[in-house]
Amino acid sequence: MLTESIGNIKTRVPTSFVDAKKIIEGPERQVTLLTFGKGHTESDLVMYLPDEKILFSGDIVFDGMHPYMSDGFPGEWMNYLDSLQKLEVSQLVPGHGDVTSAMALKQMKNYIGMVEAKAQELLDAGLQESAVDTVTIPAPFDTWWFDRFFFINMHFMYGQLSGNNAGKD
Repeated sequence: MLTESIGNIKTRVPTSFVDAKKIIEGPERQVTLLTFGKGHTESDLVMYLPDEKILFSGDIVFDGMHPYMSDGFPGEWMNYLDSLQKLEVSQLVPGHGDVTSAMALKQMKNYIGMVEAKAQELLDAGLQESAVDTVTIPAPFDTWWFDRFFFINMHFMYGQLSGNNAGKD
């Protein structure tokens, strides 16, 4: 364990939880912690600075790169993004990628929707999962980093839609 290898580190258990929203009043600014449930993981949390209109999205948003979706919950992830789009955001700090604008929320939603649509096309055509590897990444996502995740995401979504990924939404 890390604690044993370093020595003087003390493990602390959480003493505060965020069910949906928690406001922290600091000496210079207010910070709002928000969760809308599952998305990229079982329990995603974002930080919002309402006065500055800055959203720290964590891995709910990736900018300019394919996310890893296989541990996520695509339907709920889309709902999470819908909830975040209701915030007034001037700057968005994604979990991965450059600082961007609120447009990244829509772009992430478009990406998840595209992966779902492409996987559904394969199923509707009666193609086996191996056909995922022949799909061409559509624009604008074809210029994104980590294109190997596109194919991992496609396999995951194919499994979701075909019922082979039990336990996910």
